[in-house]
Amino acid sequence: MSETQNNNHQTTKRQRSPEFVTNVDWLRQLMIIPVERFPLTDDRVFVATRDDKITDVWKGMIEKNFLSVPVLQKTGYKYYGFVDAFDIVKYFIEHFGSKKLESSEDFWTLIEEDERFQKRTVKDVMTYPIARRNPFHPVKKGFSLFSAFEILAKEDGVHRIPVIDANRKLINLLTQSQCVRYLHTTLEQLGAIQNKPLREITHVRKDVKSIQETDKCIDGFNRMVEFNVQGLAVLDKNGKLVDTLSVRDLKHVSSDGRLFWRLYQPAVDFLKKVREAEQDSTKVKYVLQFATEDETLGQVIRKLVQSNLHRLFLVDENQKPIGVVSLKDVLFEILQCA
Repeated sequence: MSETQNNNHQTTKRQRSPEFVTNVDWLRQLMIIPVERFPLTDDRVFVATRDDKITDVWKGMIEKNFLSVPVLQKTGYKYYGFVDAFDIVKYFIEHFGSKKLESSEDFWTLIEEDERFQKRTVKDVMTYPIARRNPFHPVKKGFSLFSAFEILAKEDGVHRIPVIDANRKLINLLTQSQCVRYLHTTLEQLGAIQNKPLREITHVRKDVKSIQETDKCIDGFNRMVEFNVQGLAVLDKNGKLVDTLSVRDLKHVSSDGRLFWRLYQPAVDFLKKVREAEQDSTKVKYVLQFATEDETLGQVIRKLVQSNLHRLFLVDENQKPIGVVSLKDVLFEILQCA
């Protein structure tokens, strides 16, 4: 056996180790739960149509604290796709240009003064039917929850799944966050897989995307677009993890109606405002969360859910990032270790 074959054999053997397997009974339960019966996060509903004005949708997303919304066709209100906060921000930048946005103190005044922009609608922003970060993956009523877990675990770029009826009308929406919260509530039924250490999970990404804390925040978001990732590690001059920047942080830049100029601040200053806003709303002091390779999958699930995170960066003994484990990684590991 060659060295490469031997390494592959060892990897396969380690992944299939009987020590760390998912409980078959738990998986069977997943296979009999219809996707439409899976509970929504809450009772808030916010959708857009292709003909809605961008500014109205953006304000609605900010008001309801959403980062993406389903888009329906106005005729018949059938599912069409998703529009992300990222899509809208990117469109704003392309339309107005970085210089104008950077020098503008009040974004809404800038928008209101631009008569041409007032006519822009959702269909001007999104790409039909597939955007690179929003593949078109609806599932129909009657599909099992297991089928939705598989899509969210294995399909690149898929972070949420619309559930539609026979007429393509939207009846539910499943996200990776909801699915990992379900794992958390059934953690004791998952079986030995919850005890698997991260160092044994071979598919966890090692190519950490990052920015320096002194870099402009807008450069960080542009890197997310470039590499098709949802979050970055923020490092100090010594390469130590000091914070994280994610797409979710976009919701903080317009809480007072002043928007894009904040994105041109250094990441450290922008994130200071984000953390202060979070602390004011939750009354909980921000604590940087990360993981080590010795921590288990169960511990990671708890951290992700309790801190409402979409990823954890893995760090070494000097708190330098060496990898990242995402919600998708967690779902994938649970399914592949059956």
